[in-house]
Amino acid sequence: MREQNIIIFGGPDRCGKTTIAKELSKVIDVPYFKPTNQREFAMNDPGMFELQTRWGEPKLLDFIRQTHHSVIMDRSFVCDYAYSKVLGRNTAWSTIDALDEEYATLNALLVLTLRKSYAGRADDEWKVINEEKLKRLDEAYRHYAMATKMRYLILETDDEDLEEQIRDITMYL
Repeated sequence: MREQNIIIFGGPDRCGKTTIAKELSKVIDVPYFKPTNQREFAMNDPGMFELQTRWGEPKLLDFIRQTHHSVIMDRSFVCDYAYSKVLGRNTAWSTIDALDEEYATLNALLVLTLRKSYAGRADDEWKVINEEKLKRLDEAYRHYAMATKMRYLILETDDEDLEEQIRDITMYL
C-alpha cells in the first residue's frame, strides 16, 4: 500500500497557496482539494466557517483516516483559526485543537505560505483584507505554527520560485 501523504496548506491571501498546492499535486500525484464554497461563505455568511470547522472538517478527517487516502488541502481549519483571530469571527476553537491533534497522529504536514512583505498584496476580491490585516494574519499563522502538534514548514514565498518551493516541501515528505 502506498504511503499516506496529508498536506495542509495555510497562509494569508495572495501568498501562493493554490499555485503551490496544485503544482505539488501534479509532482507527487496526490489529489488536490479546496472547498468550493469559501467565497460564498465569506460574502454571504461568515458564520458558516464555524459550522464547516465544527462539522465538515471532522467528517473529512474521518474519511481520510478510514480510507487511508492521501490529500493536499488548500485551506483548512488552520485558516479558520487565523482568520477568526484576525477578523474577530466566532469559531469552534476546541474542534480546531482536536483536529490538530488528530492530523498530527496521521503525520500530516502543515505548509504555511507566508511573506516577508505584504506591500501591494491587499487587493483581494472581497475588499476585506488590507495590508495591515495580512500582517496580522501572518502573525496568527506563525503563532499557530509554534503551537501545532503537526509537522510544519514555513515557506516564505516572496521570491515566487515555484520549483524551489516544491523541492522544499518534498524534502519533508
